[in-house]
Amino acid sequence: MPGIAERTADESVTIDPDRSLGWLRRVAPLLAARRGRFVVALVASGLGVLASLAIPVVVGQAIDEALAAATNPVPASTMAPFVGGMLALGVVRAACGFVARDGLARVAFGIEHDLRSLL
Repeated sequence: MPGIAERTADESVTIDPDRSLGWLRRVAPLLAARRGRFVVALVASGLGVLASLAIPVVVGQAIDEALAAATNPVPASTMAPFVGGMLALGVVRAACGFVARDGLARVAFGIEHDLRSLL
C-alpha cells in the first residue's frame, strides 16, 4: 500500500541508544515523528467511545417518551428525533472508528518500517 510507511522530513530519527531505558522510551523518538497522526487517532477513538456511550442514553430517552405517552398513541413524528439521533451517533461512531483504526495502523506500520530499516 502506498503511503503506509511514510517517512518524516527528518530522516535522522532513530531509537535512543541508551540501553538502560525501557523499550518504550527507546522507540519514543519514532513515535514522536508521527505525533500528529497518533494524537488524531486517539482523539477519534475517544469521540467514538463517547458516541457509543450516548446511544443507550438516546434509546432510554425514547423509551421514557413513549412510556410517558402510554395513554395516548405516540405519533411517529415524536420518535423521529430519537431515531435520527441514534442514526447520527452511529455514523459518528463508524467514522471515528475508521479514522482511529486507520491512523493507528499507519503509525504502527511506519514505526515497524523504521525499526526494520534501522536493523
